[in-house]
Parts: sequence; C-alpha cells; structure tokens
Amino acid sequence: MSVVPTTTLPKRTRTAVIDLLFKEKYSLTHSQMLVIYYILMLKNWAKVVDGKFYIILSSKIEKDLNLHPKTVEATLTKLAKLNLIERKRCIVTEWNPNKTYRGIAITELGKEYSLSHYKESQ
Repeated sequence: MSVVPTTTLPKRTRTAVIDLLFKEKYSLTHSQMLVIYYILMLKNWAKVVDGKFYIILSSKIEKDLNLHPKTVEATLTKLAKLNLIERKRCIVTEWNPNKTYRGIAITELGKEYSLSHYKESQ
C-alpha cells in the first residue's frame, strides 16, 4: 500500500481502530483490517437496502483507503469466505431500477470486531 498525504483523505478515513485480537483470530493483513473497519463505518453514511446491506462501490473503497482494485476484491472475497461479511447484488430503485449495486452486510462474526466501537442503531 502506497502512502499518500493525509490532507487528501476524507476525515472519516483518517483514523481507524485496529482490533489486534480480531486480526490474529482471523489471520488478517493490515489492508484487510482497514477494509473491515471501513465496512463497519458504512453505517454512518452509506445507503441501506433490505434492512442490512450497505451499498458501496469498489472504486469508493479503493479511493478512500488508497488500495489497489485487486486488493479490494481479494479482501472482500476473503472476508466473505471467513463469514465476516455477506455480499449481495441489490437494486436501488431511486438510483436506477435497471442496475444492481454491491451490497455488503456485517455478519455476527464480523461484529466481533471491537464491539465497544460498533453500536447498532436503535
């Protein structure tokens, strides 16, 4: 992962809480930890579909975290195989009823990540 000046990053991606026990438990790399944390934070700003899936473009993750497209796709695949996230193609009718978008939901296992920082909205 290349380093970029922090002045170019949005405020929401400047600080990440890395749960080292979670990292060791699932043998995750630093980039994979950044992506799972990013997904956990989607609840603060992303569009929700079907009650639990957050709509996010890979290009948005790549840009915000300064990761290569293949790294993002490989990370999402690994997180899904570990059952930390669930992926689904979703239709967002108010955007485009003829197009599907990637929806990502955090599973119960994924919510183990630093539970003190993750709070369900009431």
